[in-house]
Amino acid sequence: MPRQHVEEIPDGDGGTVEVKLGLWISNTNSRRAKLAGEQLDQFVRSGSTGAETGRAQRPPRRAPGRPCPPVPVVSEEQRPA
Repeated sequence: MPRQHVEEIPDGDGGTVEVKLGLWISNTNSRRAKLAGEQLDQFVRSGSTGAETGRAQRPPRRAPGRPCPPVPVVSEEQRPA
């Protein structure tokens, strides 16, 4: 979930409240080492990626099997003066 994700939930008075869910998940992921045992269990059960390993799992930046483009090699003659 992106850090900027916002959920609108009913507030009980007919209105809604904006909850910055992406920010909460990001902050909880970074502070999970400080969570109490029951809190960490609930966080893991909520489906958070990386909570059980102690490290946040991020999706790969490139599709699997696609190599990164090669780094261009510039010879001494090609370098600008």
